[in-house]
Amino acid sequence: MWLAATWSRTVTMSRPLKRSNPRRWDGFEVEYPDYDEILRADWTALENAVWFANRADSHKDVFLDSIGDYFDIPVMEDYLIFIATLQALDNESKNIYYACHDIQENPRLTMVPWDLDICMGQAYKPSVNRGENDIPERPLDWIYNLPMANLWWYMDPHNKIVARYKELRETVLSTENLVNRYRSAIDELENCGAAAREEDRWSGNSDLAGKTLDLSEEMDYVEDWLRRRMAYLDENVFIEMTEEHPDPEPDPQFLPGDVNGDGEVNLADVNVVIDIILGGTVDDATLKRADVNNDNEINIADVNSIIDIILG
Repeated sequence: MWLAATWSRTVTMSRPLKRSNPRRWDGFEVEYPDYDEILRADWTALENAVWFANRADSHKDVFLDSIGDYFDIPVMEDYLIFIATLQALDNESKNIYYACHDIQENPRLTMVPWDLDICMGQAYKPSVNRGENDIPERPLDWIYNLPMANLWWYMDPHNKIVARYKELRETVLSTENLVNRYRSAIDELENCGAAAREEDRWSGNSDLAGKTLDLSEEMDYVEDWLRRRMAYLDENVFIEMTEEHPDPEPDPQFLPGDVNGDGEVNLADVNVVIDIILGGTVDDATLKRADVNNDNEINIADVNSIIDIILG
């Protein structure tokens, strides 16, 4: 089992680096078995899948014919639906556990999300203000580098995902079921006294932008966000593709931090952001890439985000 811990060319499965470290690979970390116990790890299944995704990205027939040999397609479809529903912006490529049940019998990778802190309208930094990146009506303009993302743009697999979404909307993803799951959890926290404890502990904290925590108000926000999100997904996102009405082409793929679009993240990208901050003019695509932390602003925080990516 491996964790995609940080953004990188390898984690996004675009222009991966060659692996030279026995326990880490350009953003991936081996999690199981415990490397410290046996001092070895078998990277075969992950390496094969990453290099396949990289090669097949521009070859439709190869991609559609063989992706099921490397990835567990039903799980991948559910994963896409899951992160799209919650708008889990930070789980699109990183914050994913990839695992192989049995390398000898079935080398396909399955996947599980981790660290779901940037979802349901949460921003990358604490703020009382909500930008257009956080609203529940946001389209799937942030899914670029998932290995199955291309499935979304081809008619047959796209419609299969839509059919699965509609099936789930009748059960676990029904709006009332989602709202009730959150509300019942809040009720339990309030009934046992944990809500009062947490509100007292975290009110005024910098993680909440200094505001007062009120879980009842938070629940009202969650319910409103969910109802709007599910309605938006039904009407605008999970709709069938036909020859007469094909889905629009995705935005050009880019690596987070690659502001100048040259396929690498380095000081040249820092210089572009600084130039923008100082009043320089760029095209819309570069401007979009310059908002590295997705807070709807371009400022020194984006410079810091690029430096963090460069430093790993």
